[in-house]
Amino acid sequence: MPPTYPRGANLEQVKWQNRAVVLETLWRFQPLSRKDLAERTHLTAATLTNIVSELIAAGLVHEVGLGEQLLGRRPMMLSFAPEGYMLIGANLSRTELSIALFDLLLRVHYVLIRPINFRVGSAAETLIHLIGQVITLSKVEPARVLAIGISSPGPLSVEQGVIYAPPQFSDWSNLPLGRLVEQAFNLPVWLENDANANALAELWLGAGRAYNSFIYVESHSGVGSGIILDGRLYAGSAGVGSELGHTSIDRHGPRCPCGNYGCLELYASGPAMIERARTLYHNEEPTRLIHLAGPNLRDLTLDHLIDAALEGDSLALHVIQDACRSLGAGLVNAINLLDPEAVIVGHKLNRLGELALAPIRDVIQQQAIPQAAARPNILVSQRPEPVAVTGAACRALSGLLHRPDLLLRSI
Repeated sequence: MPPTYPRGANLEQVKWQNRAVVLETLWRFQPLSRKDLAERTHLTAATLTNIVSELIAAGLVHEVGLGEQLLGRRPMMLSFAPEGYMLIGANLSRTELSIALFDLLLRVHYVLIRPINFRVGSAAETLIHLIGQVITLSKVEPARVLAIGISSPGPLSVEQGVIYAPPQFSDWSNLPLGRLVEQAFNLPVWLENDANANALAELWLGAGRAYNSFIYVESHSGVGSGIILDGRLYAGSAGVGSELGHTSIDRHGPRCPCGNYGCLELYASGPAMIERARTLYHNEEPTRLIHLAGPNLRDLTLDHLIDAALEGDSLALHVIQDACRSLGAGLVNAINLLDPEAVIVGHKLNRLGELALAPIRDVIQQQAIPQAAARPNILVSQRPEPVAVTGAACRALSGLLHRPDLLLRSI
């Protein structure tokens, strides 16, 4: 692919760019007065007033009352109109399909969850059917739904709307899912890696609101991560720019299905922790895990390990904290490379709080470049429920705010 170079923008493009800046700034920091919004966006009062008037007329933004002011007139505050329009978020995991209806403040109005093997026709037809059910059962007017976001295990192509071939996900692999859903509902659709979508949700709704650059990491069936740089989701040139789970922490380690050796995912994922617990378990040693997972830990899950660790079970604590040290080793490479303001740990491990954060923090302090290690806050996710699907809705909203031409056209 030939290199690209900076390009100028004509007057019409500048107008759309200004609308996008106003929309995203207002969403992230609402409520804001017109004066505050102009100062944050560096737009003139006249330009800002025209854009705000357009957004109010479209029913996207409304005035929510007078704000506080130490001197002079109290300003009228602006916010997104909460229930004028709606978004659909859909999350595909290796265990279930979650579809939910959200308003423009990303508050959930209806949720539908089905096991991943639930079928009404093909995999794509099933997802389309369930999205249609959410619209019907929630009694929302279809014309009020503006966009659909879909999050899924990667690797995938955001531009083409195709999930490639994640392990144990064959029914959904190599489908032009984005195009098929778009055609079914005549709406803009954004497909995103689930960890990237979750990082975006942290930026807008969770612990990431206090930071402009951070690394989000989660452990479940694999190790997922998302990177926010300067307030933007970083995806790389091919959409796989934040695959922390497939960076090596031991070049002499076992071979990963991705082709690399000693990948972080082989040491810190849910399946890796479960296998480690079974390997270390001895029949004569008492452990809470027996009561949760049966003889020889045959039914063991990551949730069992977390529950037992929270109850102080020594085997569960050893396995989880060892995995968290491995996670810290992987994060050292990313911290040395990116120098983020924070690291946010989410999706299951966040339940452990300091039990997970302490070993991660210790490894980072010991191994990262001192100047980089001293800076980032290591903290857990504070995302609202429903966690799995909120990131998908965030991706849909982000897509619309960055493309106000699509947003206003939909209205």
